[in-house]
Amino acid sequence: MVSFADRAATPTHVLVRILDRESVLLNLETEQYFGLDETGMRMWQLVTGSPNIDAAYQELLAEFDVEPEFLRSNLTELLSQLVDSGLLHFEAHAWVERDGTALNEPDEPHHHYAAFDASLAASPPEET
Repeated sequence: MVSFADRAATPTHVLVRILDRESVLLNLETEQYFGLDETGMRMWQLVTGSPNIDAAYQELLAEFDVEPEFLRSNLTELLSQLVDSGLLHFEAHAWVERDGTALNEPDEPHHHYAAFDASLAASPPEET
């Protein structure tokens, strides 16, 4: 299952080649390849270059004139296919906040950074 709070990364056994307006991803372990058109290539670039999938999704919403749910559905389907083919993997939740809410806990305010900053500010600086 795809969580938009996760970060996506290309495994080391995957070779990526960009050819004009499309790209090919090759799993060197299985010799299975996957072709992406220009839109799919842009999705892959943003997903693998963003701090989490939601950040890539927000950027794609800004770039493409498309309904949010249609984009979410297509992006989720593409990511699932890439993971199933061993061409992409997810790293544990990236703690990113939007308006004080953690993306992987959308109904609960996330105060992790505030507590960390407060404890750091309360600690006396180390002398060198």
